[in-house]
Amino acid sequence: MNCIGMNKIISLLFFSTLAIGQEEYNIKHIVGQNSIYKKKFTNEIVDGKVFKMYDDIKVPLGNIINGKKEGNWKFWNPNGTLYKEVNYFKGKRYGITKLYYKNGNLKEENNYVGDYLNGITISWDNKGVKLRETNYENNHKIGVEIYYRPNGEKRREVDYIDSLNYSVINFNDDGSLMCDGIVVNGNPFDGTFFDYGVLEDGILAHRRKMIKSIENGKLVKIEWFDKLDFDSKDVIKIVDCINTDDCLSKKEKEEKHLRENPPPQKIKIYEKSPFRLYYTVHKYIDGNEIEFIINNMTNNLFKSVWFNISFYNKDKIVNVERVSFISLRNFGDKTKIIHLDDEFDKIIVEYLKSKKK
Repeated sequence: MNCIGMNKIISLLFFSTLAIGQEEYNIKHIVGQNSIYKKKFTNEIVDGKVFKMYDDIKVPLGNIINGKKEGNWKFWNPNGTLYKEVNYFKGKRYGITKLYYKNGNLKEENNYVGDYLNGITISWDNKGVKLRETNYENNHKIGVEIYYRPNGEKRREVDYIDSLNYSVINFNDDGSLMCDGIVVNGNPFDGTFFDYGVLEDGILAHRRKMIKSIENGKLVKIEWFDKLDFDSKDVIKIVDCINTDDCLSKKEKEEKHLRENPPPQKIKIYEKSPFRLYYTVHKYIDGNEIEFIINNMTNNLFKSVWFNISFYNKDKIVNVERVSFISLRNFGDKTKIIHLDDEFDKIIVEYLKSKKK
């Protein structure tokens, strides 16, 4: 290209640059609509420089070209310190985005392509110490993510295949391996895994660090540590999850108990109008709880109903109970529970009396 042609292009770019962005807009006076910025109360598409007023100071934020953010935008705290820098191309984030602490130190640096995280994201604490380094591909973590200690040593390392499948390693403060496991379809599958949990110790319950050992998706062991601290090293209890129920939560224990001990069968032991009588047995470590249920089959109200109930074991009487039901409604039910230490295999019921209301 000759000098004259090049000068023409430069001139066109120069004049187009002058033409774009000469209009100025207060950010309070524009609104986004279908990814296009317009001037409020009009259909005018924003095309120019955007600013924001902080008291009487006019602070430039960035440019909008044909209704879309373009180039470098700066966002400010009310005290005048910078808290974010974003680069845009045709309204979408492209390139490096930076977040800042109020003290001016860099908080996070991201890389975007078309509004999606792509490449390395790095985070720091407010003193400038690197905390985390993550690689993204189209907003999804991919490859190795590293969490750092204040001294720069690794604290945690995660190697992502995708968001549901990855390996995770935690390190002790001396650099030695704490735990190393593989997650499959979002669930710990094989290895050892760091976690926090509540360890019941008699009446008290304390939240502590724990390391879970998992084989083929099944929890096999839990190591409980003396403190909640990530770097706690003193193991105070090791729980066998295969041969005991100690690793189960209260809810899981209840579910297992129901699976292994289905609800007791309701057995009818007496039926003669106007009454029908059932019982169920609830077995406990310290004996049996016998629940009697009476059903009033009529429209009559009863102030009380009395039965004599004899318990037998191998044709030998082991206990006799006089059972009463008070305030039995018409077509209603009433329950009565007694405690029985003796085993029994038969019940004989004798109706004694009843009194209507």
